[in-house]
Amino acid sequence: MAITTAQSHDKLLPDVLKALDQGQDAALERLFDFLRIDSISTDPAYKPQCQKAAEWCAREMKEIGFVEAKVVKTTGHPMVVAHDRKTVPKGLPHLLFYGHYDVQPPD
Repeated sequence: MAITTAQSHDKLLPDVLKALDQGQDAALERLFDFLRIDSISTDPAYKPQCQKAAEWCAREMKEIGFVEAKVVKTTGHPMVVAHDRKTVPKGLPHLLFYGHYDVQPPD
């Protein structure tokens, strides 16, 4: 659902909320799949799981519609970079989302 400058955010909100409601079960299942990956970043024994979590994120971002999503090597754990440049109309603001796919140990 692309937003144009002629559309009001107020007019789009009901459609956005409806789409969120309709996709809630699938979104929760994706979240639970993700949470099952033991991506504990502070323990070297979990390095493969951190890689697996990064690959999961990139794959799921493509699945939900990002045009490009990839895992990028770093000196530590990999990062995930995704872009949706092809479907966003020119002139609209950009959004940067920063989050962690790795977790800390329970202790």
